[in-house]
Amino acid sequence: MLATIHQLKDELNLTVLSITHDIDEAAAANRVILLNDGQIKQVGTPAEIFAYGSELIALGLDVPYPEKLKTALAERGVTLPKDYMDDERLVDYLWTLHSTM
Repeated sequence: MLATIHQLKDELNLTVLSITHDIDEAAAANRVILLNDGQIKQVGTPAEIFAYGSELIALGLDVPYPEKLKTALAERGVTLPKDYMDDERLVDYLWTLHSTM
């Protein structure tokens, strides 16, 4: 269903407002408004919002898998960029890091 919504949005130049707790749906958005108890906490791109990591978890939300993996790797001494990385970007970064070791 999301693919159809994205297709219609693009074809008809629509603005789509989606209210969700689905992290993958939020990751596909252009902008995210983070609400807590009806109050706006943050507004930004998915990358800007997901960079808050543990703060999101404290609000009862989830973070994308790449952010969880970055946290686990950082706890084991692997230095990673602070900014948000989607799956593809994280794999590319780790591949490059591994090939230079």
